[in-house]
Amino acid sequence: MDTAFEDIAQQFEPLIRKYLLELHLLADYQEMHQVGLIALWEAWRKYQPEKGPFPAFAQAVVRGRLLTEIKKQKQFSDHHTFQENLPEPPIAPKDGVLNIEALLKLSVLSERERLWLHEAIFLEKKTKIIADEQAVSVNTIRSWKKAVLKKLRKLIKAEEFL
Repeated sequence: MDTAFEDIAQQFEPLIRKYLLELHLLADYQEMHQVGLIALWEAWRKYQPEKGPFPAFAQAVVRGRLLTEIKKQKQFSDHHTFQENLPEPPIAPKDGVLNIEALLKLSVLSERERLWLHEAIFLEKKTKIIADEQAVSVNTIRSWKKAVLKKLRKLIKAEEFL
C-alpha cells in the first residue's frame, strides 16, 4: 500500500471506536483501542489488493482481533480465582476429627483446592453445582478433589510418624 499507516489509522479511527462501543469495551477503552490499532496495522501490512478492497479486510481483522481479546480475557478470569473472592469458611471445629477449617488455611492447598474443600465439605455442594458456579467442567472439579485428597493423605501419614 502506498498510504502511510498514520493516514490509515486516522481514516479508520471511527471504525475502531464503533467496534469498541458495539462490543461494550468502554471499561478497558485504552487497552482495547490499542488492540484495535495493532490489528489495523497488521491488516495494513498484510493487505493484498488483488484479494479485495482494504476497508472490508480491515473491518474483518479489527473486529476479529477485538473478539479474540474479549475471549482471552474471559478465559483468564474464568480460570483464575483470587483470594479476596473466596468465601470465608464457617468456624466448625470438630473434636477428635480432622479439623477441616485448619486445612482450609494450609498453604499446602492451592486456592482452588481450598475452594473445593469449602464448597464440597462445608456447604455440601455436589460436584456439578460447584462446576457450574465456577464455570469449569465437572472433570476439573474432580481433579481439584483428587489433588486435595492426595495432599491430605500425605499430611495424615506425616502426622502418624510424629
